[in-house]
Amino acid sequence: MKEKNVFAVFGGAVAGFFRSLVGGVAGFFRRFAEGDGAVKASYLIMGFGNVARGQVIKGLLYFGTQIVYWFFIFGFAWNYLKDFNTLGTSTQDRIFNEELQIYEYVAGDNSILILLFSVVAIAVTLAGLAIYIINTKALTKLSSLKKPGKNFLRFARMLRSLWIKNSISLFWRFLCWGWRFLPFCPRFL
Repeated sequence: MKEKNVFAVFGGAVAGFFRSLVGGVAGFFRRFAEGDGAVKASYLIMGFGNVARGQVIKGLLYFGTQIVYWFFIFGFAWNYLKDFNTLGTSTQDRIFNEELQIYEYVAGDNSILILLFSVVAIAVTLAGLAIYIINTKALTKLSSLKKPGKNFLRFARMLRSLWIKNSISLFWRFLCWGWRFLPFCPRFL
């Protein structure tokens, strides 16, 4: 058996990652260039294209996600992200109080909290970016389904479809829990 070179395998994996990343970015801009006005507006305001095409609840959920994200970033996370590179600059200090004739301690920047909330903000940003890309892909698919003769799922039917699919999977998981080696259990569990 021929051994594989670890560096070749790792290099191939890294190259594959960057090829898929470049392909994804190219697809993102291609969808923008080929899209109509609703698609282009949805790149700025998430959910606009869904509302314009009749999926009001889904569009409002996307828009609500965008609003919550911006409130999170500018209302909370920015205070920690701005200090992420230094983890804070002010240290704890003691100042003599003339009235009380004692030293009082003034708290400095808490580097642990800055690190923690900055990492959480970066993770939320990556999740928001993923939702943003899912929105643009779904809108491109919705644009192709909007042509005559094709039908798209409304929100209630989409939820029902997901519920049925997940319920069947959950049923099999419950049925096969503890009995995974029996032949009647599907292999996807």
